[in-house]
Amino acid sequence: MEQDSQSLALPARLDAGAARRLVAELADWRGRNLQIDAGDVEIVSALSLELLLSAALQWGRDGVEFCIGAASAPFVAACRTLGLEDGPLVPGPATGIEARNQA
Repeated sequence: MEQDSQSLALPARLDAGAARRLVAELADWRGRNLQIDAGDVEIVSALSLELLLSAALQWGRDGVEFCIGAASAPFVAACRTLGLEDGPLVPGPATGIEARNQA
């Protein structure tokens, strides 16, 4: 990810209440490179994962980077449970500009 990327740390409890706050935070970051730090997440709701997946897709359409820089075991397990283990919510290559340049 480029140097001008910023990081957003997710809370340990990423439940429905946290999802509401996450919507506002993601809206503030729209249009800028963003790395998500999910390393401290202990509880995650499907709604929160849906919001993050939607953001990853939107960032890709906007042509800016979005990636998960770190992810806790519970976060990765929740992604696997929902069939998202090969998607943009597990640590790995960035989506957006970087992914397009690598293709």
